Amino acid sequence: MAHVRTQLRKGVQARLATVAALSGVHDESRIVRGFQQDDFPLALVGVTETVSGVSDSQGQRVYTRGMSVSIRLCVEDDVENAEDALDGLAVAVEKALLKSSDLGVGKLQQWRLANTSPVTPVAVSEGYMLSQTLTYSCDVMTADSTPETNLLS
Repeated sequence: MAHVRTQLRKGVQARLATVAALSGVHDESRIVRGFQQDDFPLALVGVTETVSGVSDSQGQRVYTRGMSVSIRLCVEDDVENAEDALDGLAVAVEKALLKSSDLGVGKLQQWRLANTSPVTPVAVSEGYMLSQTLTYSCDVMTADSTPETNLLS
């Protein structure tokens, strides 16, 4: 089984794949490869975490993993009124990610939209694209010996 971080990323990607307004949903690392016109609008998903020890339980430590899910929404740089286009995508994304139970990762404590970045240009091999990042956060519990198992499932 994959790390809980991977499970969360894949769960978010699966939900975003149901958003009709998006032409593609990819890992954040996809940004290093080129994009075609028909790839837009798109979402790039990445997950980071902060780990803290909670307790010792039956010889193993239980961790709280503070997960941060970044969803970079991207449009072509020549889109008229990119802010409106990105805000429209954000509405669809927020609706798709409303319930953490839809992500297939088990229980996520305090699943919430934490912040949104301003619209920024991003250099890519073809020139620029415009992006805005939505950041979601939650907590997941794992044991040190089983980082692939959400103890809250």
